[in-house]
Amino acid sequence: MTIIKTKQLSTVDIRKYIEDNCIYIACNFWRVDKPLKVWKRTNTVDKRCIVALEIPVEAVIYCPNLFSSYTHSMDRCVSERKMRASEAKVIQQYSYMRDVSPYPNQPDMVLKYNCFDYEEIQNSYSLHDSTFKYHTGRNVKPTTKFDRDTVTCTSGIHFFVNLCDALYY
Repeated sequence: MTIIKTKQLSTVDIRKYIEDNCIYIACNFWRVDKPLKVWKRTNTVDKRCIVALEIPVEAVIYCPNLFSSYTHSMDRCVSERKMRASEAKVIQQYSYMRDVSPYPNQPDMVLKYNCFDYEEIQNSYSLHDSTFKYHTGRNVKPTTKFDRDTVTCTSGIHFFVNLCDALYY
């Protein structure tokens, strides 16, 4: 088993992480200036997976809700912290069975103790397109051109800055 150490960031901290590592373009689009470590949830045939991604320098990301006037309510809404990128590199992947945590359905309780137990894997698949493969060590790009439309759920590699948000998604 592998231990993943992480820190749960508030919405304000996520906003600062983006501001410190990216350059604002326009309309909630940012160009990555320093690589970002982020998370997403995927699947294998029979298990859930957590994927650690690195968003590379020069990639474009879309962060629609981090800078809006209602950010304080976002601390209760995981889907509002979902972002997307024009590309990413798969750094590591971990499979886990549903509810293997000592606190089933409460990943925030596990975060309180700052660790997760998982089995490292090499391949997993998108939750929304079972043919889209994430392979450790490889770069991934959307199957269609990265959409510059100002909506979250369109083409792009979707991700969360917080591991817990990816687990809840």
